[in-house]
Amino acid sequence: MASQTTAGDSLDIGGTFGIAYIGAMIAMALYGVTSLQSYLYYMYYPKDDFSFKLLVATIWTLESLQVAFVCHAMYSYLISNYANPLALEIGVWSLFASMLCNTVISAIVQIFFTVRVHILSSKKWWITVILAITITAHLAFGFETVIDSLILKELSKFSSITYTAALPFAITAIFPDVIIAGLLCYYLQGGKGGFRGTNALINQLIIYSINRCILTTLVVIVEVILFKALPGTFYYLAVDFCVGKLYANSLLATLNTRQSLRGKGLESDTMSGSLPTRSSHSVPTPQLRNNRHEVAFELTDLRATWPSSAGSRHSFDSVIRIGPDPSTHRKNEIDVTVLPEVEAQQFPLNERKAQGRSISFDP
Repeated sequence: MASQTTAGDSLDIGGTFGIAYIGAMIAMALYGVTSLQSYLYYMYYPKDDFSFKLLVATIWTLESLQVAFVCHAMYSYLISNYANPLALEIGVWSLFASMLCNTVISAIVQIFFTVRVHILSSKKWWITVILAITITAHLAFGFETVIDSLILKELSKFSSITYTAALPFAITAIFPDVIIAGLLCYYLQGGKGGFRGTNALINQLIIYSINRCILTTLVVIVEVILFKALPGTFYYLAVDFCVGKLYANSLLATLNTRQSLRGKGLESDTMSGSLPTRSSHSVPTPQLRNNRHEVAFELTDLRATWPSSAGSRHSFDSVIRIGPDPSTHRKNEIDVTVLPEVEAQQFPLNERKAQGRSISFDP
């Protein structure tokens, strides 16, 4: 009886299970966002490739499992073991299972963005290999952290694995996020052309990439700091409950923004600079197969119109997409065709040819 009283007196309920409960409630709210985004994805993109549908289903299933494990852990500690302080010192299996789900979710999301970088970099394998190594290390250290926690069992002993498992686990989570964000920004920036609206859209995609990296990186850093600076508390655990949700929602937001960005800022897109006003120098409609321009930035669909000086507007499509085109069943292919402004200004209509460049890739 004396040992039970001592254990109860040494346990700060507010700083442990109180803050863990708050983290669990926040995780529930984020899970609601994940479920809504998953629903919207299937509503708005029924023609997407099956691999993307399977990816979303996998993410949502893992998120559901993680929430179920968190609920089981909280029920076990706060209901089943009410007034039993000794039981609060022992880690429940579902608590560690939720950590494992977060690890797998973050790895899947990082792999998804690694594939995007691989495509945008024209399949530079050395970049892909570096990212693959860091993601594999992240998974390995995540499994090690979970296994060590199961072996230790007592929550108060978790500080002993700070440098052997927890810290490397956090570093290998941050490293690929930063590299992926930097490379996405680099290759998107390099894809800017003469269209102001398209450039504005690319700038927005760059901002999305940076924000995704900043959010997940800061949260992981905060979790490590809390784990080290506040031993004996569960502040880090409250943050860990939410980490997987942030990764999942970043991926789902990337897929779903294709709908919101379609045509944004490009209804009257023109080449940078001024076009000639004489009718003899009017800009013709670019002649491409099926009158479609297929552009290499794969994050959304957008439309643009090409104004001519004669007052007529010739419409053409500029498609920016993730993954294969469901309407043509072609692999990821980029065809960028641009009529140079200088040519439009210097040559008569009957001597002018639409010039462009074509870049293609397969996943």
